[in-house]
Amino acid sequence: MTQSNEKDSTREQGVEFGSLTDDLATCEYPVECTKLIDTYGEATLQLPNGTQSFQDVMHPSKTNASNRRKLSSRPLSGT
Repeated sequence: MTQSNEKDSTREQGVEFGSLTDDLATCEYPVECTKLIDTYGEATLQLPNGTQSFQDVMHPSKTNASNRRKLSSRPLSGT
């Protein structure tokens, strides 16, 4: 796979997930947002205007009750 094709397969909605794409694809869904943040929170995502941690993208406050909602098993496109 060329680097361009590889980058396209890890990009979704303008966000470059990198190796996090594979990690999220292997999760068992549904999963608590807090578990994803605890496991992958330090991962860096490349956004059109810079970088941000997975934790900050998911939710800046791990203690917020909305983080307890379950995520469906909707895979990223291209996986």
